[in-house]
Amino acid sequence: MHPRTFDYIARFAAERRTRREALMQFSALACGLIRGDTVEAETAHAQVLPPGSPCTNDNECASTEICSAYADYPNSSTYCCRPHDSPCSGDPECCKGFVCEHIDADTPGYCVAAMFRRARQSSALPPSEATCTTVELNPGYPGYRGFVAGLAGSGEVACLEQLQRDFPWFDREHEDQENAAAAVHLGLAGGPKEWVWENWLAIEAERGLPLTCYICAREQFVAGAPFQAAPVDPNDIRLLVGSFGSSELLYRLTARNSLEMLQVDNIAATDYQLRAVAWTAYPGRHINALDLQATFDAIVTAIADDRVVDWPPFGIAVTQGGYAPTPSNAAYKDQLFLVGTAMEAQAQIASEGQGNALRVSFNALVREWTAESVGGVTQGLGEFLCPTFANGFPGYALECPKPSTQ
Repeated sequence: MHPRTFDYIARFAAERRTRREALMQFSALACGLIRGDTVEAETAHAQVLPPGSPCTNDNECASTEICSAYADYPNSSTYCCRPHDSPCSGDPECCKGFVCEHIDADTPGYCVAAMFRRARQSSALPPSEATCTTVELNPGYPGYRGFVAGLAGSGEVACLEQLQRDFPWFDREHEDQENAAAAVHLGLAGGPKEWVWENWLAIEAERGLPLTCYICAREQFVAGAPFQAAPVDPNDIRLLVGSFGSSELLYRLTARNSLEMLQVDNIAATDYQLRAVAWTAYPGRHINALDLQATFDAIVTAIADDRVVDWPPFGIAVTQGGYAPTPSNAAYKDQLFLVGTAMEAQAQIASEGQGNALRVSFNALVREWTAESVGGVTQGLGEFLCPTFANGFPGYALECPKPSTQ
């Protein structure tokens, strides 16, 4: 739990403040720096060595690869190879400890842990065994790769009976109980039908599972990676709390409250910026899709009553690793998105000049963090940025986390 849990929504609904009174002041840390977009830091993470080339760090490899040991090279040499959940055509493309698994001969393969290689069936199942109980894949399930509902549509499902035949060690009840116990420990209410991808990332960390790269999973979604999708339920709350690169949620909220889009422009320009603002109303807390929806409504209703956001989304994000509490060892792209989205929300709230200065400073420091991460430093992005930015919000007692020891 965050050392100081503020109920910003309660304060938001109780006070009347003008935009001029509420604008937060930023120090212009960007003197002499070249302005760049948030994605610049991500592209700096990828370089140009061909697949299979000897390497010394990830920066030398293509964006889809890392610098590690090849599966069939047991010595200490390192090569550009493909990590977990990356597309592949054969085992040699995958890093040591991973194999290229194909669901069938007609679909692309993906690098998966060698211990999870699918047990091939030599003949068709008899009719008595052909039943299929469809289940959504969650952390701890065989084949889970982060394709959860709301990330880019409905989530990935599989036949429970097939999973149990292919992976005799798999105990669905045990995995569900472990996920539920992790959620309770995190203070996360609800269940899988209300949990969004940021929740699942926290659950994986709480359980000590390998952390999925959810932004990478979305990229696979968008690129057309084959998977069995759950039927789309128009009332699935996970599908109604915002989409990447979209303003559909904002349009729905403003229309329902008889507002113009310009009236929320000082809060957010995209669905996920609004998501960052809403989530940071409860610092240190893990909230679900229902909580998000209720908070969206509270924010838009208050805007209709001429009130403004008076908490700093970015300031809170750097104290907890992202707009949602984020483990410091989360995937590079996940950390960049979770912190960067909060930064963009903050820039949207600020004046144009302050927002531009914040973007410049942020991108410069992210480039430094990227370079240090490639060099083996394990400090999370929030931890790295917090000493610079946490004190830039007068009136808010924002405390930086202790450096991680991972």
